[in-house]
Amino acid sequence: MIDLGQKPFVCVSLPCDTETSLYSLLKKAVEQKAGLVEIRLDYLADPHRIDLRALCRNAPVPLLFTNRAAFEGGRFRGGEEERIALLVDAIEAGAACVDVELATDQNLRRLVQTRARKHGCTYIISHHDFACTPDLHTLHRLLAEMEMTAADILKLVTTAMNADDVKRLLSLYEWRSNGTESPFEPNETMQKHLIAFCMGERGRMSRLCALTLGAGFTYAALESGHETASGQLSISEVRRFLDYW
Repeated sequence: MIDLGQKPFVCVSLPCDTETSLYSLLKKAVEQKAGLVEIRLDYLADPHRIDLRALCRNAPVPLLFTNRAAFEGGRFRGGEEERIALLVDAIEAGAACVDVELATDQNLRRLVQTRARKHGCTYIISHHDFACTPDLHTLHRLLAEMEMTAADILKLVTTAMNADDVKRLLSLYEWRSNGTESPFEPNETMQKHLIAFCMGERGRMSRLCALTLGAGFTYAALESGHETASGQLSISEVRRFLDYW
């Protein structure tokens, strides 16, 4: 389970293809004071070879496991049951958090939810749009659908083409807090934590703005050249921002 305290922190995403590089980059992320580290299982050449129990037991920071599907920008090429089974293995090994796509089969999502709850693991439901930032009606519909899941954290990420895209996406924070005119008006059940920002060069600043609007953490690269998404800032850039918090 991860602790979303009053001060936001940085989640460093590690794009590793071998166990050796994974441990090497994990050490560097800890040295740079990452509050959470995302292990991208879909980047690994053979994720089945990783000793997940040893990894979780020895990591000095909480670990978030993601096994991103190819249909949502990931690199995992196996079947869906195999993909989700790896996340379940991570949960049972001691993962602090796991991330599952909203588009994943509902029965497989429920499997992750059940195991996560049993083992005290934070459950993230996510949706990524690599083409654009949809209209407000679509964003509200997506968020309302995510709210209906049993997830602890909702992660909604789009791609910004201009400043209006950024403003539209970030308006979701206020919408959930206050409510506005919408067929999917939020209600008292909307109490899950939201992390929403834009990818792409034009969305870079939204990763920081999200922290001021209530996001408990933002994703960052260990350093330039290690990004797992377009527009991702480095941990040093985000930490400079957080130093003024």
